[in-house]
Amino acid sequence: MIMPNLQTILSTPHGDLGKLLQVVNKIQSLNELVKKDLPANLRKHVRVLNLSQGKLVLEVENSSWATKLRFALPELLSSLRKVPELAGLRTIEHQIATKQHKSPASKKPEPSNFQLSEQAIESLKSCIEASSDDTLKKALKKFMAHYS
Repeated sequence: MIMPNLQTILSTPHGDLGKLLQVVNKIQSLNELVKKDLPANLRKHVRVLNLSQGKLVLEVENSSWATKLRFALPELLSSLRKVPELAGLRTIEHQIATKQHKSPASKKPEPSNFQLSEQAIESLKSCIEASSDDTLKKALKKFMAHYS
């Protein structure tokens, strides 16, 4: 069995991964639209979670920013409806982000029993060589070093 390399998988517009990438791209685009129409002080504290059946769901960092967002929602809804893809937008809801508790820095993660196969290692090496993105290369090298 031939393992497809990462670039082939990411460039394939169909399949589960392709569908997931389409959703991610759509949410990123929506996030940019929303942030463009938000007051400057709110932009860093609000992000798009979902758009479904005319309802846009936003996540806000905390209750303080949620209160400020409530005052901006009527104007935001009005300006977003002017975008052709969002003309049917009925409502905007928001929810407060759940806090993620960070473990103490001194605690190291448990070692994993997971090991990469030789085929996976070769596929990763080819992706690293073919990639022009230095950040991706570094991350793939780190991943490969950890699991091989």
